[in-house]
Amino acid sequence: MGPFKQKKWARASIPVISRSAVVATRDTMSTDYLRGLGIRTEIAEASDVALKLPYKAPMAPAPNGPKEIGLNVSGLLMNGGYTGANQFGLAADYPKLTRDIISGFLAHPDDCEVHLVPHVISHHRGAVEDDYQASVDLAAEFDGVVVAPAFKSPSEAKSYIAGMDFFLGARMHACIAAFSSGVPVVPMAYSRKFAGLFGSLGYEQTVDCTSDSNDAILASVFSAYERRDALKEDMLRALDLDLAKLQRYETAVGEVMEQVARR
Repeated sequence: MGPFKQKKWARASIPVISRSAVVATRDTMSTDYLRGLGIRTEIAEASDVALKLPYKAPMAPAPNGPKEIGLNVSGLLMNGGYTGANQFGLAADYPKLTRDIISGFLAHPDDCEVHLVPHVISHHRGAVEDDYQASVDLAAEFDGVVVAPAFKSPSEAKSYIAGMDFFLGARMHACIAAFSSGVPVVPMAYSRKFAGLFGSLGYEQTVDCTSDSNDAILASVFSAYERRDALKEDMLRALDLDLAKLQRYETAVGEVMEQVARR
């Protein structure tokens, strides 16, 4: 959403939000934004409900098997956004960056197997946001790269991601699936929502494709991979705190529903 449309939306939304019994936000950045608009309604700052999405825990990996690297490729970013002309103002060359990440892991001495994991899946050939087709096209350029299935449900996607040893991607909810299933993850941001969510989670591994160079992002990705055990510990601590935030949100919604039921 551009700045003009965002401000227009905000002005139009103030009366509706102000009449609400309670307002839920996903992160501290959003809470601060509402307060900046003059909203004084009770705000239940929670987190993303996808943190609690159920999934099937993976089987124990083979002791001497390859490291499974999950990479969510954004078809939208591969195509330059809906305009085809770097709609999101990326400083990084996203298609080149994606290919360099794949090449880097395929050449890694750890014997890594790269899985391209689609998150947004379209059944229309040529759809600019289709991660699955973008993944199929990329896999054709590399030997041994695995393309994950065109998942039929969010839980199916999360169950697949939960089997990875390390994950990175440009779709926020693919990264949330990794985070909430204990897989060390590097979110690749193209909008403020990444910093808002993962910053509020207390997880500071996000790289910013709108300001960081390809070289800087590659360095961060492979540094995070080498530190993945420590990242996992950080994630588990943060997840406990954020599940508690979600519980407060559920409690606030439950109280409002009880009040409505008594009327």
